Amino acid sequence: MLSSLFTRLAGFTSSALGMDVQTGKLNGLRWHITSLWEEYGHIQQIGYTCSLCGQLPDAKLRRGVENLREKMGDLQVVCEERSGQLEADLEEDLEEDLFHREDDLAPSPEIRDGDVSHLPLPERPICKRPSDGDFSEQKRLKMSEANDVSYNNSESN
Repeated sequence: MLSSLFTRLAGFTSSALGMDVQTGKLNGLRWHITSLWEEYGHIQQIGYTCSLCGQLPDAKLRRGVENLREKMGDLQVVCEERSGQLEADLEEDLEEDLFHREDDLAPSPEIRDGDVSHLPLPERPICKRPSDGDFSEQKRLKMSEANDVSYNNSESN
C-alpha cells in the first residue's frame, strides 16, 4: 500500500539529490522528488482527517471519510506512477551520464595518436619574431626618442 511507497522516501531523497548529474537533469529530479513529497503530505493529511472523522458517529462525516478514502486511492495511483517514472528517469540519466563521461575521456579524433600534421595552421603566426631590419629600425626609434627626451630636458634647464 502507500506506506510501502513512502517508508524509504527520506533516504531515497538524500541519495538521489547527492548524485552527480547535470544541472538540467537535477532540476527535473528535484521536481519529481518535490511532487512525491507533496503527495506524501496530502496522504498524511487525508489519513489524519479520516482517523478523526471515523471516530465521530455522524453520517455526513462517514460520507466524508469515504470520499477521502477514494481520494487516497487516486493519490496512491498517482504516487505509484510518479515513483515508476522517477526510477525510469534516474536509470536513464545514470546511463547518459556514464555514456557522456566516457566520451569526455576519449581522445579527440583530430589528435589521435599524437599526429596533428593534418590540422590547419592558424591564419597568422602566434608570435612574430622581428627581422634584422625591423630590429634595427626599432633600435633607431628608441635611440632617437631617448635623444629627444634628453634634448628637451637640457632645454628646460
